[in-house]
Amino acid sequence: MAPPLHNWLHLPINRVQLRRFIELDHRARFDVIEANLLPLLRGGKPHSRKHMIEGLTPSPAALRKLVDGTDAGKLLVRVGPREPRPPHRHTQPENTNTSTRSTTMSSVLITGASKGIGRAIAIELSGRGHRVIATARRPETLADLPVDQRLRLDVTVQESVDQAIQDAGDIDVLINNAGETVRAPLESVPLSEVERLFQLNTLGALRVAQGLLPAMRQKGAGHLVFVSSIQGRLVLPLIGPYGASKWALEALAETLAIETGHFGIKVSIVQPGVVSSGGAERAKVFLEENDPYAPLYKALDVLRGESVTPQEVAATVADTIEQTDPPLRVPVGAPAEQVLRARKEAPENETFLTAEINW
Repeated sequence: MAPPLHNWLHLPINRVQLRRFIELDHRARFDVIEANLLPLLRGGKPHSRKHMIEGLTPSPAALRKLVDGTDAGKLLVRVGPREPRPPHRHTQPENTNTSTRSTTMSSVLITGASKGIGRAIAIELSGRGHRVIATARRPETLADLPVDQRLRLDVTVQESVDQAIQDAGDIDVLINNAGETVRAPLESVPLSEVERLFQLNTLGALRVAQGLLPAMRQKGAGHLVFVSSIQGRLVLPLIGPYGASKWALEALAETLAIETGHFGIKVSIVQPGVVSSGGAERAKVFLEENDPYAPLYKALDVLRGESVTPQEVAATVADTIEQTDPPLRVPVGAPAEQVLRARKEAPENETFLTAEINW
C-alpha cells in the first residue's frame, strides 16, 4: 500500500540532480513513482511526457537508465519511501522476462571485499539473499559486513588462495574484484610497481579462478566474474600500468570463456568507468620533483568524465550473475557505454583519448 500523499516529495530537478538523488541511498530505499519529463523544444515550448513506473522498485542503475534514455531538460519526480520487504526477496529487475533470469541463490566468493566496489558487491548480494563469502588480506576489515563468511585471502599468495578456497566450501560464482592502480609515466615508473599490479590485478585473478575451476568443471556449472574497467579496452596517460593489467585480464577472461564454456561455465567482464570509490585517490603517484610529466598529471581531470558509484557497479554485478545467459562484457552505466562505443568506432591507426589534453 502506498504511503499517504503528503509523505511524497515533489522534486522539480534536472537530470544530474536526479542522478545525485538516486546515488544518495545505495540500496534504493526510494521508489520513483511518477516522472514528468519536460524536454525543452527548440521553439522554447516544453511538452510533457509521463512515465508511470508505479509498483517497480528499480535499482539506481535502472533509474539512471530511465533518465539517460530521455531527452529531458527538467523532470518533476514524485518519490516516497519503499515499503518494507521480507528477507531475501529480490528486487524486480528491469527485464521482467523470468525465463532469462535465475532465482536460485548462489554461493559467491568475492575478492577485495574490504572497501569500495568489493564491499558494495558483498552488501548488494547479501541483500538479495545469496550466500556471500567476503575475502580480504585483512579479514578484520570485513567484520561489519552482513555476509555468511569472512576469510583471509591474498590473491598474490598461492597458499592463501588454497586455504581460502578450502574454507569457503562449494562456490557457484567467483567475483574477481581485488585490484589497485598507480599514477606514473612509463618512462620512469618502477618496474617493480608494474609487476606488483600484474600480480594483483591479473595473475591474482587467474590464480583464484584456477583454484575454483576444477570443481566448477566437475559439476558442469559456475560463473567467473572479472571486475575490469573501460581501461581494459582503451588507455589513459600516466595510468598505463593499470590499463595494461586490465587489457591482460580481459584477454585471460575471454580465453577462459572459450575454454570453459564447453563445461557449462560462464564468464563475464564488468567494465565500469570512473568509480567514486576512492581508489584513484589512494593510488601511489610516482613523479619526481620538477618532473617533465607533472603538467600532464595536473591535466588528467579532463579525462575523468562522469563517475558511477560502487553501489551502481554492485547492482550491475548482481544483475549479471542472476542472468541465465549473461553477456561476456558488461559496461556499467551510460558513460562507460558511450566511451567504449566511441573507442570501437574510432580509427585503429591513431591514438584515442576521451578528450583533448592541453599540457
